Amino acid sequence: MASHGNASQSTSDATTDVTSDADAGPAGVVLGEDPTALERFIAHQVEPRAEELREVSQVPGHLALLRHELARRSVSVRDVGEKNSVLLFGGVVVGGMDHTMTTLVSANARRISRNKALTRRHLELQELPVPAGRTFREDEITEAAKYLGSLPGMGVLKPVTGRSGHGISTHLSNADDLQRAWPLALEARLTQDAPSRKLLVELFHDGLDLRAFVVGDKLISAIVRVPLYVVGDGSSELRTVLERTFSRRQRHRSLAENIPEVRGEDLHPMGLSLSTILEEGQLVILNQAANLRAGGIPVDVTDQLSEEIADLAVDALWSIPGLHAAGIDLLVPDLGTTEGAVVLEATVGASLTPHHFPAYGRPRNVAGAIAEQILLTASR
Repeated sequence: MASHGNASQSTSDATTDVTSDADAGPAGVVLGEDPTALERFIAHQVEPRAEELREVSQVPGHLALLRHELARRSVSVRDVGEKNSVLLFGGVVVGGMDHTMTTLVSANARRISRNKALTRRHLELQELPVPAGRTFREDEITEAAKYLGSLPGMGVLKPVTGRSGHGISTHLSNADDLQRAWPLALEARLTQDAPSRKLLVELFHDGLDLRAFVVGDKLISAIVRVPLYVVGDGSSELRTVLERTFSRRQRHRSLAENIPEVRGEDLHPMGLSLSTILEEGQLVILNQAANLRAGGIPVDVTDQLSEEIADLAVDALWSIPGLHAAGIDLLVPDLGTTEGAVVLEATVGASLTPHHFPAYGRPRNVAGAIAEQILLTASR
């Protein structure tokens, strides 16, 4: 597949820590015999930096960031409706916005990206790696269970159209798992803007939840979204460990505003309770969802990506006609290679905030890149 661009300031030698087979991370996280990519990443790249969590007192929203960077380039924003704006440069229309989405996302691209099955077909047409998967109607749970059983590993169930992260169940291994997950996926479907009512069963892939923000032909920023986790100290109850974790997050405004409620009933399937005392160094992932609302933290890894992963993200953007800026969601076992990596979807409404204000790592000016691309596109 021809590449369209490279990661800004990317390096190809940056993930030896992620793939280490050591039993314990530098901060004393004890890993099992076969740790996941996420567990290794936490042990070697997050926990050792726990006290380095960035202090951020003010976090402008997505739209404020975008408007600020447009103004810096003498692009004025004129509202023409409740959610619609026109962008003017020297009195000439150079673009527009529909709430937070700019004209770098065409109507066709928006329609495609909101439908996971349709996005898959565009990615497959360009021979880009996607998880094995099939779509099913809401009354085809029996057929879906048979397909799940035919997969060479665990499965994932998600609505074909739905808000990011909603209604997705992972680590499904049998018909009973699917039966429990099916109603959640049905409830999370979006049927107004995107009419598909189908559900998607995919093969589960172990990997880091990577969101690469691509603008034009360049990867501008990449973050690993780390879900809520705790590490035991051998003496404190889980509720106390959580309190410490959340207390540390108070220094970062976005994290402080998104402290999730952890209830006893949520812990029971993991064999835990709020009074459980975890062993010293025991790592427990409390939530599979990695977005901010669920307690996830964004970790900047832009400089750690290999060029081939950056190229894969750019190719994914370009596989969708009319798409010139979006968050590309991938699962990558190793930040240094595309081996085993798969593209999940293009998120056209991806927030800029985690890229500008990561919990760990350098801020990346995605809003500035979008503003530049709007001007570049208008000049052609």
